[in-house]
Amino acid sequence: MIRKQDGFTLVELMITMVIFVLTIAAASQIFTSLLTQFKQQSKIAETNIEGILGLELLRYDIEQAGYGLPYELSYDNVGINYNEAVGAPAINYNDASNSPRALVSGDGAGVNGSDELVIKSLNVATSATARQWSYITNDGALNRDPVVWDNQEENLVDDSRVIVIQPISGSDVRILVHGAGNQFFTTFKDTSAAFDDAFEPWAGTNETFLIYGVAPPDNEVALRMPFNRADYYIAVGNAPTRCAPNTGVLVKSVIQQADGERGPGMPLLDCVADMQVVYGLDNNDLSGIDVYQSDISMLGAEDVRTQVNEVRVYILAHEGQLDNSYTWAGADDPVINITDPDVGVLNAFDLSNNIDATTYMHYRWRIYTLILKPYNLIER
Repeated sequence: MIRKQDGFTLVELMITMVIFVLTIAAASQIFTSLLTQFKQQSKIAETNIEGILGLELLRYDIEQAGYGLPYELSYDNVGINYNEAVGAPAINYNDASNSPRALVSGDGAGVNGSDELVIKSLNVATSATARQWSYITNDGALNRDPVVWDNQEENLVDDSRVIVIQPISGSDVRILVHGAGNQFFTTFKDTSAAFDDAFEPWAGTNETFLIYGVAPPDNEVALRMPFNRADYYIAVGNAPTRCAPNTGVLVKSVIQQADGERGPGMPLLDCVADMQVVYGLDNNDLSGIDVYQSDISMLGAEDVRTQVNEVRVYILAHEGQLDNSYTWAGADDPVINITDPDVGVLNAFDLSNNIDATTYMHYRWRIYTLILKPYNLIER
């Protein structure tokens, strides 16, 4: 018996293939859209995490500005010379062997007219030594050992580079102690017998000297300066490819004690277009903030200590990456006015000129704002 065997016609196969292709195309478009949105949201989340971590470090350093700094460079009117940063623009913020200023800034000195912020303190460096300290007291005729803390992580390690400060009782004076040849630093030893006699309180004075860590034992160089220093600025040329043109990375760069160069910048926040800094100053003897201004280059070390009451930082950056499906709410007016309520417009940043007239509106722009009080300046 012969059975009839029917199959698909060519037309039926072609119709089936067309339906299949259309279905796959529709599904792939949905998948591509979901993938793009996922990538965009992941980059936004990455930016937000960077902002939390990086700006927290900036907050800490501003609040600690001035920690451990000497107010006077010698107790016997002997000139103490130190070197600071080398090379422009870092050299512009040096104190030329004067008492160091806790805060210095370059108003409009950076990329896109941004500010540069310089913080001087002992613990602004990244080493554990820079956050360690001790003290030594001369009790009667006997020299005493430097104090050892219960928590070993807080203790200075032998041969760490340290400075010694003599605080004058009943005053705000903090004098840098020096040794032979006007050397302003020594190496830490945890016993009085091994600690350099020139940096100990004199016999019978009942004085207490403060010992601050500057550099770890493996830093086999003489200190350039009796403090540490970090420069905050926008670095261009190393921004991730997702960043808008002409934006950079906000970095923290510690001046190296070995050679005075800015060290490798620690990236804090990507895709930064601008940073502006404002200072709240008390000019009337502890009566509160009298004026806000963006330039304090005219202030000396004592003025910075006694007048700077508040620091405000404004950072313009974008979240995520270019998103052609998104249009920024301010697209009709590409100028972002970075404004302080007490100073006014700090920088009228024109995105269409500085970024790209055809793409600036497809980035998610935001301004990060920090309002901080430096806690290590003279209490007011």
